[in-house]
Amino acid sequence: MSYYLGKFLELNGILLLGFGLFWGLLRDDVRGEIGMLGAGVVIFLVGYLLERRVSRRG
Repeated sequence: MSYYLGKFLELNGILLLGFGLFWGLLRDDVRGEIGMLGAGVVIFLVGYLLERRVSRRG
């Protein structure tokens, strides 16, 4: 179950990165774009580490 949660978080992190880029380009909001970039990276890394930890056990 944790493996799929990790994959889900990775997917959400990547989607947030894309949305942040889209947001920054449309609204010309660099500060918001950087904030979404940071949040997306953190979410992706949490998912990656969770997935990696679970896959090493199995």
